[in-house]
Amino acid sequence: MVQAWIPMKDGVRLSATLYMPDGAKTGEQFPALLDYLPYRKDDAMAAGDYPKHAYFARRGYVSARVDIRGFGTSEGRPTDREYSEQEQTDCEQVIAWLASQS
Repeated sequence: MVQAWIPMKDGVRLSATLYMPDGAKTGEQFPALLDYLPYRKDDAMAAGDYPKHAYFARRGYVSARVDIRGFGTSEGRPTDREYSEQEQTDCEQVIAWLASQS
């Protein structure tokens, strides 16, 4: 597991936990799975998150668990409603960030 900050274009950083395959070689790339939720990844949710994300990591995926803006350890303020344009824009930026990682 690796803790990461994902920068948004407006300067807010979203908190991510990345579950990585073991034994990766330099330059080796993996497909990524994204779990993007307002339910705080670092409290009681962690107990349920770990087995699920570790399962995929053992099978060659990077599994990313990201707290939505304003929730958990992510910066910023929550939006006024679920599935807001801001949340969707942030998610697009998270996907782009994941795709750009080595």
